[in-house]
Amino acid sequence: MPAEERREQILDAAEVAFSTRGYRDVGTAEVAAQARVSEPTLYRYFASKRDLYLAMLERNADRLLATWREIAAASADAMTGLSEIGRWYFEQLQKNPTPFLLRARSLLEVAADEKLANHSRKNFWEPSISFRVSTNGRASRAKFHAGPTPAPRRGCSWPSAGCSISFC
Repeated sequence: MPAEERREQILDAAEVAFSTRGYRDVGTAEVAAQARVSEPTLYRYFASKRDLYLAMLERNADRLLATWREIAAASADAMTGLSEIGRWYFEQLQKNPTPFLLRARSLLEVAADEKLANHSRKNFWEPSISFRVSTNGRASRAKFHAGPTPAPRRGCSWPSAGCSISFC
């Protein structure tokens, strides 16, 4: 199996294990067994359990943001894009909640480890997507931001469940 496929296989197994039982309760031997590789093989790809966890969180965030950007790019306007992102998110929660459980769990359980906590916050709170919209014939921007409600310069902001929609 090519190295990149093997790495993805390990990350897939880690995502399931960590989202189900958490960072503290999962060891690298368990992840290796789920990935059907030896523990030394896992360590060829990731120097430590922390490195594995960070790589998995980063992959999760990259995939989520890439999907949001694809949806936004395919949408005719900001409100349609936001609606489609919401629809997709709900559908994914029904089909495969694992990545979303992982994201939520990562914020709760890594507080004792500053490097993990900072990485988790960065990958959970910072992703955002901007849309161009026109309101009352005037060009403006709409920004979907996953995280604490940013203070808008002009216009309105609606916070909802850790997300906000700002029209500036």
